[in-house]
Amino acid sequence: MIKKFLYITLIFCSLAINAQHSGVIIIVHGTWGIDSPWCKPGGEFFDALEKSAQHFNKKVISYMWPGYLNHESREVAARGLVKIIQSYPTDMNITLVAHSHGGNVSILASQLMENDPNNKHTIDALYAIATPVNAAFYQPNMKIIKKLYNLFSFADRVQPVLGIFGRIFPNHPHIANLRLVLDGKEPGHIEFCTSLTAQWLPYIHEKLSQENIGKFQYFNFTLPGIIYLSSNANPLYSVDVQRKALLEKDRMVIEDLFNTMARKNKLNNNADALL
Repeated sequence: MIKKFLYITLIFCSLAINAQHSGVIIIVHGTWGIDSPWCKPGGEFFDALEKSAQHFNKKVISYMWPGYLNHESREVAARGLVKIIQSYPTDMNITLVAHSHGGNVSILASQLMENDPNNKHTIDALYAIATPVNAAFYQPNMKIIKKLYNLFSFADRVQPVLGIFGRIFPNHPHIANLRLVLDGKEPGHIEFCTSLTAQWLPYIHEKLSQENIGKFQYFNFTLPGIIYLSSNANPLYSVDVQRKALLEKDRMVIEDLFNTMARKNKLNNNADALL
């Protein structure tokens, strides 16, 4: 059933792009995101991204997968995503914008592409938004992915999944771990998926760093960074000098939350045993 669903999605997405475009931006939603309006035409994220993409002669499409909360579902979705990517000419600029476990679907796709001896495609950029990081199972293949922008927030309590996953990827010359601030506030898990985020995403890779807008001349993939997006100003980049301390504080908060939940479960189990 899942494979049939993905096959239909593949046909829909392949027909959606026009040959006159030089690139395609593929939105990949996360767990339980198939019914979310933000990632579809008419949704504020999709429409804002589409408007910005036009400045770079790119088409925006949505890749819809069932979004079940398990690794098998992500693997099946990754195979479908690879088919979509490989359906385009090899010189087509491919960008993935992936939220939550959609980022891990995209990472699995990069692994499959590297292991395919016939593959000639690459991914120009992957924007992993609020993606639960686990380098053991979901290690991005940077031979396939040219640039990876990991956008995260310490206000996002879903991303680390009670400490099972992390927030940042290991250092790599082409992986940028960037804390995102929207209108002065760090977003929660689904709060990333707004028009403010979408309208600036293509510019981060295509324009801001090249033209040194908003102090992006100091941007470096290996440095911890912050991107401030505002509704009434250009984006601003800064080195995140607090990153190490904030990660340690974050670890302690998550650990306390995990221990509190464990104690509650133990108390509930003991109470059930008395009944």
